[in-house]
Amino acid sequence: MHLLFGARTADGLYDLADLEKMAAGCPWLTVVPAVSHETGFPGERGMLHEVLARSGNWREHDVYACGPAPMVEATVNQLTALGVPHGQIHVEDFGWSEP
Repeated sequence: MHLLFGARTADGLYDLADLEKMAAGCPWLTVVPAVSHETGFPGERGMLHEVLARSGNWREHDVYACGPAPMVEATVNQLTALGVPHGQIHVEDFGWSEP
């Protein structure tokens, strides 16, 4: 399982320490934190759909996207462009977006 976890800044990556601790004990879990608006962040940078496109081949995976409507929409569009079948894309749109 790959968990791509995005926020605008590192401060928005709530519970990241706990997620990384969980991943350390679960060899099947990979946590990939990413930020879009903090140039000094040492990990993945960019919008989540951009990070997704750089992170591998998702055609053989079921993908679950949840978050603000614009992020979910961009992620679904990226997955579709990458050839992931619609039946493998599952979404939960929070119905809100950040300014």
